[in-house]
This record gives sequence, structure tokens and C-alpha cells, in this order.
Amino acid sequence: MSHDSRAIGLHHKTAQQIQDETLAAIHGWFDKLQARDDIDAIVARTPLQAGIHSEILLEYEPSRIMFDVMPSWEPDDEDGLRAEGRNGPLSPEAIHQSLAPVLREAVLERIARLAGKPHLDHHFRFRAQFPTTEGRLRLTLVDHTDEAKQQGLRERVAQYVDHEVLNGSQPTGRLHISLLCSHLLNERLFPEFDYPWLIAVFARVLALNAGQESLAEQRGAIIHALRRWSEEQYLPRYFDVAQNAFRQNTYTLKPGATLDPGDRGIDLLLYAATLILRFEPGYARPLGLTFLELARDVGSARAAAMLVTGSGALAPACTRLTHEHVDCAANDVLATVSVTIRQESAAAYIQALDFIANALRAGFPAGYRIELKSRARHYLPIKGVAKSDTHRFFANAAQHLEAHDALENYARAAIQPYEWYTDSEAEKACLSGTYAAFALGLADAGRFALLRHYMDLVDDEHQSVQDRYTTVFLEQHGLTPDTLATAVACLCVCTDGFKPPAGFAIEDAQTLALLADALAELPEHHRAHVRERLYGSDKKLAALARKADEPKKALLLRLLAQ
Repeated sequence: MSHDSRAIGLHHKTAQQIQDETLAAIHGWFDKLQARDDIDAIVARTPLQAGIHSEILLEYEPSRIMFDVMPSWEPDDEDGLRAEGRNGPLSPEAIHQSLAPVLREAVLERIARLAGKPHLDHHFRFRAQFPTTEGRLRLTLVDHTDEAKQQGLRERVAQYVDHEVLNGSQPTGRLHISLLCSHLLNERLFPEFDYPWLIAVFARVLALNAGQESLAEQRGAIIHALRRWSEEQYLPRYFDVAQNAFRQNTYTLKPGATLDPGDRGIDLLLYAATLILRFEPGYARPLGLTFLELARDVGSARAAAMLVTGSGALAPACTRLTHEHVDCAANDVLATVSVTIRQESAAAYIQALDFIANALRAGFPAGYRIELKSRARHYLPIKGVAKSDTHRFFANAAQHLEAHDALENYARAAIQPYEWYTDSEAEKACLSGTYAAFALGLADAGRFALLRHYMDLVDDEHQSVQDRYTTVFLEQHGLTPDTLATAVACLCVCTDGFKPPAGFAIEDAQTLALLADALAELPEHHRAHVRERLYGSDKKLAALARKADEPKKALLLRLLAQ
């Protein structure tokens, strides 16, 4: 949060007044902190939290004094003098030499009262900001480390990693991992990093959460911590760092800087880059590429190779295919498959599909994208779906009946919970395997089982392309005894954006009876959900039943009563 204001001129408080007001504010802040009765409950949530506050910034203004508990989230957070903001009566020298020592003594006395208590973290920094005759001055009053808390936290971190991560078998908790990542990359806590061990810990956390809704959040916590470590601790060893007009870091290689052969921190930087490139939204991926390019520029041969061929973790057969009909290359670092169709044929698409499916089974990231070179330009007849190369590849393949078995085999390898194609976002986001499942579901009733499997894994809070697909499915196949189970599976995950086809109605009594039977087997919330998608509100369904003749009337009333 920022409280900078435009300059409004000199104010006329004396040095003593400023000192008295600031001291009163400091004591008031600590008094309120000590009076809180929820501190013990907060730190009891996890063994990985030693205290509540790690940083505070007192911002003095003529009319008020404010406290910012997260100043390091601001741009331009560093201590020092900046020629901006309000003017004040004291010079920077007067604040440093006369005011700051008095305030420092008061803060230290209050910190001493809290020794051994969880109000403050193992490391606590108290800073202050004042208007001066030369601009805004920000300075550190106290930088305090509680050695006993720090040692206890180190021991609990080691115990947690051993019991819950490296030898654990259950998904890890959100709060635990957010704190764990921060601690493991904190040089105050762990001055000497074991980089291979850190990577193993992070990889194990991801493995424990694989297939769980918690995966994305846990991975995000790891990426956030790695990004901060990369930008704040590692890259400044080799690069001068500045910010451009958009507050983005720019890096200039320091004269003579070259990678130390014994520096294993480069492996952690490359691991951070890989996670960003594989899993972060498209707008964040340039950062991952930047990390790789900076590693290459400082002399990492591995980074240079990764930019071209991937991590090297997959067998050559899973990363490269060369044939007279098709060329494929899979880069697991960039999570990209390049496909060049030399000859438009079923054989070319079958080979490409088999290549991608085998790569996925070997560990290629399920969240990926395809870069396609092909003369064919087909898309599925579904509005609102991203017209990406990935979409076009599978729509092209679906034009060839002979490729449908390969499409299904691919889809069953690709469809995984919480793994999305990386070239479609927001309302066009979709699970890997979407285009193949959609195409086959429209083409062949024999593939309905695949479509139901796909719908079982759709997360309707993060994806909505199934809405318009289900409309097209009903337009093409109708709601019949043969399609009913699959249509219901689709409707169960449709969002409020779903609209039935124009003029859609269920007139057949047999289908209505089967629908009622199908809904009876669903959880209650799914019954209401499907009814709403098909009929709008229950009020509309009741009105429809009143106007209907038997046996349709009784069946509609049965639906309503479920």
C-alpha cells in the first residue's frame, strides 16, 4: 500500500513535537499488539509460523501517523532519501542523528517485553518514514533477530520436511507450504543452501498434490518463493538490476561476471524458470524465458540447451519424430509440441497423435500447447473456443476417420484433473484433451464413454467451454435414450452460461422417464442443476407440467419432485 502524497509545503511542528507524537504512536502500536487475544491461535495453525509480524513501517505525516504492515510489497521500498512527497521542518541529518536514536531505544525496549512471545517473527524490522527539508526519508530503526525463535523454527522446518514431505503420503496444507517455501529460501534461516535437496523437496510437494485441487495453489506458492529468491538473491550476484518505466526488472551483466563452475544455484534458477514456463498464465511466461536467457548469458550450457531441446529428462523417442509425412518436436521446458504436417493424411495425424500421447505417458507436462504448421485449417463447430494452433491440430485430425482411434488414445493420456492447455485462458480455458473429446463426442456415439470420462474431470469453476459444446451436442444428437446418459454428464458441469438449443423440448415419454431415472441416481444438488439447465427454474417446469397431458404430465411432476 502506498501513502505518497503531493507536496503541499512546509509544516511547522517542532522537533520535540514530532518526537513526542512518534513515540506515542510507537507505544500505541505495541500496546494494541500486546492486547490482541488471537495471537496464540494464529500461530497454532501450523508449526511453521514463529510469529505474526516481521516488518512494520511507521509513516509520519503532519496530520496523522500510519503503520504499514507490508511495506516491502511496495515499489521503491528501499531505505533512503527521495525528493518527493511532503516537506518537513527537520533535515535528514537531524532525523538520523537526533530523532532516530530516541525512537530506536523505544522500539528495542518494546521488543524486549515481547521476548519469547509469538507477536513478532524470528526476524523483525521496524522502519520509519518522515518528511524532511529535502524530501521523503525512509530509514530502518531496528533490525532484530530472535536467535531462540530462529533455531526453534529451523528444527520444526526440518521435522516437517522429513515427516510430511519427503516421507509423507498425503497432500500438503496450503498454509504449511506457503510458509515452508519462504523459510527454505530465507538466507537468515538457512545461510547455506543445498540446492539439489531444495529441488527434491519442491518436487515432492508437487507429487503429493498431483491430481488434487490443491495442486495449483501449492505450485503457485513454490513459484512465488522461487521468483523472489531468483530476483532478490540470486540474479543480483551476476547482474546489475534496474527497473524500467513499467516497474519491470532489467538486467545488465556485471563486467567480467561469469558462472562459477561450482555454483549450483543456477539449477534452482532453471527449476524456477521451468515451473513458470510450464504452469503460469501466458502473461507470466516471458519471465520464465528471461530467467533461462539470463542463465544462458551468464554461461549456463544447460540453459542454452533447454531453450532449444528441453530438459533432457525424456527419452529421445519422446522428444523428436521425423517422418516423410510429419515432423514433431517436444520441449518439456517450454511445454510446447511443434508439429509440421508435410503431407495432409490420416497417417500423418496418427503418427503425431501417438507421438504426443507417448510423450505424455513418459512425463511430458499435460498442460502444454501445440505450435502447428499445416495447410489445413479446420475448427470445431463450437462458438467461444479458442482458435489456437492446438485446437486446429485436433480439428484437422478429426477430419480423418482413420485417426479417431489415435485421437481417443491421445485423449485418455491427456485428460488429467487441473491440467489445461496453455494457449487458451480465461473463458476459453480448457482441460488438456478437450478438443479430441469434443470432436469424437460429436462424431461417433461409440465415443460417448470418453466424453463422459472427460466431463467427470471438468472443473466448472475454472472452465466454461463445455456450455456451448453441450448446446452443439444436443443440436446434433438430441436427447434420446441413446444420448441421455452422456447429455446428463455434460449438463452436470454446465455453468449458468449454458443455453439449450433454440426450440429444444423433450416430447418423448420414454426419454422423459429415462431422464427422471437418471436424475434419481444423482446427488440432490446435481438433480436441481440439470433441471435448471434443461427447463430454467422449477417454476417454469411446474407451469409446463400443468399444461401437459398424461403421461408427460406425471413424468414432469416426477422430475419436479426429485
